[in-house]
Amino acid sequence: MGFLQEVIRAIRDIRSQYTVPPKQRVQVRIKTSGETPESLIILGILNDGQSHIRSLASVESVEIAPDAQRTHDSATAVVGEVEVYVLGVINADKERARLTRQIKKLTGPLEGVRKKLGNVQFLSRAKAEVVERERAKLVDMESQLNTLNEHLHALG
Repeated sequence: MGFLQEVIRAIRDIRSQYTVPPKQRVQVRIKTSGETPESLIILGILNDGQSHIRSLASVESVEIAPDAQRTHDSATAVVGEVEVYVLGVINADKERARLTRQIKKLTGPLEGVRKKLGNVQFLSRAKAEVVERERAKLVDMESQLNTLNEHLHALG
């Protein structure tokens, strides 16, 4: 039941993030791996809980399958081993603009961290934990940038 609650919460969070009115029903696709015994259990939980998903998350239809596809106007959430796609909530032009702004906002600080870590004096004079913190920050920022670029690319 906890897993089902997380899926419902993810759908509600997407609805909130993209300001989908509470009474507007949405279509949801849930992609499962369907290969491991664990994923078969999850598939059973999701199939048994479809009525709960529909009523508690204001969902019109739910498709649950290992080959469920994301559309270009879908918002995505990952819950455990499954991907939840809420169809029709993204305005591609607005989302492209938002992602581009986020990429620009992240690029400046990312270059600053790269320069800092490329500076031999910084590396030799700074405490080891400070250098490690900067390296961790670099990895995190690069991961965020990659994710943003993937989402931007997915919009077409």
